[in-house]
Amino acid sequence: EVDVYDTRIDRMLPFDLYKKVIDEVGPHLERMVFYNYGESFLHKDAFKMLKYAKDVNPNVWIWTSTNGHYFDKPEKVAALVDSGINEVQFSVDGATQEVYETYRKRGKLDKVLKAIGDVVNERERRGHLFPWIIWNYILFRWNDSDEELEKARTLARELGVDRLTFTTT
Repeated sequence: EVDVYDTRIDRMLPFDLYKKVIDEVGPHLERMVFYNYGESFLHKDAFKMLKYAKDVNPNVWIWTSTNGHYFDKPEKVAALVDSGINEVQFSVDGATQEVYETYRKRGKLDKVLKAIGDVVNERERRGHLFPWIIWNYILFRWNDSDEELEKARTLARELGVDRLTFTTT
């Protein structure tokens, strides 16, 4: 048996440190991936961080991935659209609750699909080009039936996502 100890002091990147990094490298960035090991939007300053990067370099292309559960309130959806982010990938690995929760334990498909639709609608309501909305569907043996994939295609069209991608494991 091996004991594993958590050695991280800071659980979330402090905004002041983020700001120092962006001040130094931000003007030179072409692309920024805004996530790593977890749900980025749990960070209390996530939207402030995105906006700051865009203020420093309006031309940087910012991309993120999310499970979509965070965007359950209109103000969160508006903050995402206002942040200036270019591309948001929602990871949704099923088109029915039963299949979806096989991988996304305790996940609520209806909540994520509503979030996607709300972001698309808010973007359109404001007449914005961004954020582009990507539905990324990771393929496993339990979610790659013809019926499930066709249902995902139909839902993606109905929601107005910009791109549906299928990723193999």
